[in-house]
Amino acid sequence: MQGDIATGVFYDSPVQGLRYETKSLQGVTDDKGTFEYRAGETITFSVGEFVLGTAEATAFLTPAHLIIEVGGIPDRILNRKVTNMARFLQSLNPADNLEER
Repeated sequence: MQGDIATGVFYDSPVQGLRYETKSLQGVTDDKGTFEYRAGETITFSVGEFVLGTAEATAFLTPAHLIIEVGGIPDRILNRKVTNMARFLQSLNPADNLEER
């Protein structure tokens, strides 16, 4: 029996339009960055054919969770791969004024 479906959030700022896939679910993040998953599954995020990365599906994920060397550990957040992924994600929505946050 598969577990209950849970809702998580992918957040750099809310990231809309990321494709996600687990063993049992797939979809696209909404305007709040939400995705669905089941506990114990891994989740892969992508933009088009470009795979951003894979991590254990949890209620809150960031670019840092998708970089193996960082593994979601805040002390390693300055890793340049995380910075570059965050810049990439932010560039997908140039109308979003990050200075107003």
